Amino acid sequence: YIVSFTGYFSAKARSLYINSALRNAGGGVLEWHIVPRENPASDFPSDFELVHMRQASPDNLLSLEEHPYIKRVTPQRKVFRTLKYTPAPAEPSGPCNDTRWTEKWQSWQTSRPLRRTSLSIGSGFWHATGRHSSRRLLRAIPRHVAVFDTGLSEKHPHFKNVKERTNWTNEKTLDDGLGHGTFVAGVIASMRECQGFAPDSELHIFRVFTNNQ
Repeated sequence: YIVSFTGYFSAKARSLYINSALRNAGGGVLEWHIVPRENPASDFPSDFELVHMRQASPDNLLSLEEHPYIKRVTPQRKVFRTLKYTPAPAEPSGPCNDTRWTEKWQSWQTSRPLRRTSLSIGSGFWHATGRHSSRRLLRAIPRHVAVFDTGLSEKHPHFKNVKERTNWTNEKTLDDGLGHGTFVAGVIASMRECQGFAPDSELHIFRVFTNNQ
């Protein structure tokens, strides 16, 4: 059960409140314990606690809810997500130089001509609009970026300015087992090959998703 409190309290205070409420509850002897937090937030005040109660009765839950420092008690539920695959209808295939494709391409070119504009600092885009000489560009470049994702390897060669890495999951690793967190960090601050948008920024990596999420 997720026990929510009326404010932020220390771990010791939260345990005392739950123990006091369940000690005065009816319904016989109840086996319960607080699920330990194995992450950096365990030493900070919190407004909730995860409590495992075996065969909790309605009296036990009511006693918790009536405690003056407990706001509500809700059961924890597991959510299972699945993806339904629906095959797309087959489209008639044809060569790329088919007449109908040529007509569509010419029509698109006529209504919206294709233009490629370089966004590098030395390009005419910034100088023509005054963006490069103004302070708006400097304010737009982040100096500290937090990435809440699947983590990042400590020795990844594309990142030289990782300020911190913390793990907020129940897995005993800080590395990225899926690759999604690495991809997101690369878009932001990769320093080799395909550079990110802000390669000089400091990265703060928070691993909040497991390899199964």
